[in-house]
Amino acid sequence: MIHEQRLQVDNPSTGMLELLLEPWGMVLELEPGASVVVQLTSTEPGEAEVERAETCVSVFAWPGCRVEVRDAERVLYSTLEGPPVPDVPRGMSVRTLVKRMFSRA
Repeated sequence: MIHEQRLQVDNPSTGMLELLLEPWGMVLELEPGASVVVQLTSTEPGEAEVERAETCVSVFAWPGCRVEVRDAERVLYSTLEGPPVPDVPRGMSVRTLVKRMFSRA
């Protein structure tokens, strides 16, 4: 069974907005007024975790995911042809794993 989640990310501000896709580490910059759709697809059940800040929206996929980001005209980023997000240790999400790996403890 295929599990899908579709997120719309809008930049209503007058400044740039960063869209961070994890665990790929991909940053896309959205112009003021821009809107994109983030389509996540996986053979595993799950749901993306989203963190929103004033100048950045972070989307953390779940194990098994592939992602495609589109604006109204074209594909901006895609992992559909690549390997899916790998499994994470039991009790962790991709978000907690990424944050733990890159924290300055």
